[in-house]
Amino acid sequence: MADAIVEFLLVNLKELLLYHVDLISGVKDQVESLHKELSLMKAFLKDSREKRNESEFACHLSARYRYIAARRNIRASASITGSTPEDGSVPVKDCEVFLQNLLESPPFN
Repeated sequence: MADAIVEFLLVNLKELLLYHVDLISGVKDQVESLHKELSLMKAFLKDSREKRNESEFACHLSARYRYIAARRNIRASASITGSTPEDGSVPVKDCEVFLQNLLESPPFN
């Protein structure tokens, strides 16, 4: 929403500068300064939106990872050695199944 407002203001300021220069001759520097500030704000909003989307993706992936690990009864912190489960490690076969399930589930499919 903020992106749309800033974009709207930028477009209107640009039109003001292009078509009504004679009307704003006394405040032209202030209008140009405002245009620069709004451009910076637009860039900031774009960066924050991208970071927020990356964060949401990471949270979704993390939740999916925990769900699959719980479903397969695999301890995520265990070492992958291929030895027996009695020593606390995860058998390689279980890890292969886990990774296959992870790749077949959202957001990868």
